[in-house]
Amino acid sequence: MIHGRLLLRNDTDKLTSFLMGDEAANTFLLGNLLYYGVENDRRNLRCGEYRGYFADGDLVGVAAFFNNSQCMVYHTDEGIVNQIASDISDGSARLALGSDRCVRPILPLLKGIQGRIAVHSQLFMELAGAAAPAPSRNDAFEFEDARAQSCSRAVQDFILRCMKEGFGFSVSRGTVKRLLREKTEYEPYLLLKAGGKYVAQAHIQARTPGFRQIGGVCTLPEERRRGYARAIVARLIGLTAHDGGRKACLVVNEDNGAARKLYEEMGFKETGRLILIDF
Repeated sequence: MIHGRLLLRNDTDKLTSFLMGDEAANTFLLGNLLYYGVENDRRNLRCGEYRGYFADGDLVGVAAFFNNSQCMVYHTDEGIVNQIASDISDGSARLALGSDRCVRPILPLLKGIQGRIAVHSQLFMELAGAAAPAPSRNDAFEFEDARAQSCSRAVQDFILRCMKEGFGFSVSRGTVKRLLREKTEYEPYLLLKAGGKYVAQAHIQARTPGFRQIGGVCTLPEERRRGYARAIVARLIGLTAHDGGRKACLVVNEDNGAARKLYEEMGFKETGRLILIDF
């Protein structure tokens, strides 16, 4: 018999073990759980409600509804996809994400309930081998950690522009400050300066026992093709290489050929596929 319910603090160990069954597919979901717990603190964007799905008493699925309007899905039993699709449709999620294996069975159900939705295929890539690419030694490059400057309007303006022009997100200054405040000590949010101005960003999105996930990689449109993205990603890889043997990983849209080529040149290899649903 299958049933779903809100997960509580005493479910944390069971949920952690379940997600570790496919750590790579669950890096962001698992990273949030490890640092913020299963109980929802609505003041934090990276907290949320974790809904668990059980078959004969065993946890076989989870849908995490974070306060940033994202839903992340993982399951090992397709018998629960109808229930997951219904819960996603009843919630306030604007985006839903999960491995191709977990999300693809849900797509026709969501289309039937929601109507038109946008579906994006993404690649999960891991850095192959232990050696990290050498960081740029260009003396004109300066790196800053935005976490230490969350109140700077120049930093906020730059991140806001990256979100809008790089990813199509329009958010407030308050959201940017919350985003930076919620980064853990293991999640630097790097800004690259060249010629005295901010030109690129990238940060660690999540940290799990085996991975550090790089995300938010963006170079301003007028500053591209100057090596900035390569330099800032290499800096984050270098930091990851000294973090207990964790491996650098990232997610890239399948149709972003330029980014895929860059990451492949830097030593990343595709190891999985994800689906992002935009409502």
